[in-house]
Amino acid sequence: MLPVVFKVIFGALGVLSLLAAAVLVCLVTATVGLLVAYRRSGAVAWPRVAILGGAVLYSPIALVLRRLGRDGRLLDRFLIEAANRVGATAFSHAGPCRLLAVPQCLRARDCRARLDPRLGYRCVRCGKCRLGELAERAEREGFHFCIAPGDGCVKRLAKELGVDAAIGVACAAELSGAMLAGLRMGVAARGVPLASDGCFETTADLDLVKEAMAQCGGSPSR
Repeated sequence: MLPVVFKVIFGALGVLSLLAAAVLVCLVTATVGLLVAYRRSGAVAWPRVAILGGAVLYSPIALVLRRLGRDGRLLDRFLIEAANRVGATAFSHAGPCRLLAVPQCLRARDCRARLDPRLGYRCVRCGKCRLGELAERAEREGFHFCIAPGDGCVKRLAKELGVDAAIGVACAAELSGAMLAGLRMGVAARGVPLASDGCFETTADLDLVKEAMAQCGGSPSR
């Protein structure tokens, strides 16, 4: 009797293994196909599939891309775009308390802003960079504006304010992880990756940031 039971168990495990392998092959095929299409068009056709495949297969896909000499930010930008699409409806209908968080590396080399441990760098709008312009726009659109020294500052401030929606600007590698975490927590968020990475005087497409602010729903929070 016991050998028969073992045969049934091993047979079931074999079937499950084959099904798991088939699902994995389908996921790999779909994810790679979506990534190739994104590289060509800049659009993600099936964002939920892209997020699932990108999250599960992140390390091996990133390794293959590096071996092929591709842009290391491609996979992260792919995931950011997918997360933006998945969260678009929630973002456009979000409540009034909003946060715009940008990294401190966007500041000018001789920036005069002082660091507030709670609120991040406080922009004095000296005109040495475009963050003063962005801060003014954020105020008009009802966003709390934060020049963050690190992601810990953003998390603390978002929790303290109880934000309904957030726009994050950061390097692609950092932002993709934050966007996926935000989706798991049900946060209405929009991500805008930096146009150039680095430790200081990086750049971002501020028109994309302004466009994201305009698309955020709810009444302005003053």
